[in-house]
Amino acid sequence: MESKQSVQTASEVPKVLRHRLAATSSPVPVGIDRKAGILVQEYWQRGKAYYAIARAKQDIESVEIRSRESSFAGRLLGGPWSVNSAEVTCVPLPKLPADGLIALFANGSHCAGILKVPVAPAPPFDANEAAICTVDGLNGTGPNVPQMWCAQDALRYPAGTESDLRLRFPSQTGTLLFSHAESGPLDNDVEVLGARCETLEIAVEPGSIRLNTAPPGKHPPTHSVILRVKFPAVCRGQVLARLNGRVQGPSGGSYPFLRGIIVEKSQ
Repeated sequence: MESKQSVQTASEVPKVLRHRLAATSSPVPVGIDRKAGILVQEYWQRGKAYYAIARAKQDIESVEIRSRESSFAGRLLGGPWSVNSAEVTCVPLPKLPADGLIALFANGSHCAGILKVPVAPAPPFDANEAAICTVDGLNGTGPNVPQMWCAQDALRYPAGTESDLRLRFPSQTGTLLFSHAESGPLDNDVEVLGARCETLEIAVEPGSIRLNTAPPGKHPPTHSVILRVKFPAVCRGQVLARLNGRVQGPSGGSYPFLRGIIVEKSQ
């Protein structure tokens, strides 16, 4: 089943999501505030976790991760990593706690936000292949579910080119929507040109592409979707371009589906 439509998708990075720790009844804000001037995308390659980091403020010179403490900067877990405006910095992550939250700091002193510890993508993604796979969303958005991932064939793409992205979703996730309704005045957005899937109907509406992962009747436990996308123009260096959509849950409510993809100026 296939659809094709020129749809640019964009949404602002939410200020924070909420996460409730098992050991406390208080919700913890999770995510990096867009006003912090940092974009972070977790990704996996050959079974190892990495961060792709882009800065949006000139005064940010370094980024590091620390253990999350309630009243003070916790133990240094990784970094500091130098960042600049000309390129996206990619760094391997050290071994982290198996579960929980970590704090992202800028310039060694400012806490930019709280992130979930990365979790590896679940099969059928092959951890030994060279493809890039993301589980958590841009700046820590999304549910961070191992069975819900996005795979790409390269770490970096030339500006203005087209490629396919592979999405994997559990059934009953809800409805994935790429729509002009999500658009904002953002220059570095990945344009969704079309989608195809062997197990789902794809609804093409004026200005949107909609995939319902919970159709009536029998359905497989997971769905694989191929998105055809076009990367934005880049004037210089590299940017962390945004693939933007929204998941509408089957029982109400919604959350953003965001991914950061490195796009560089064509040679």
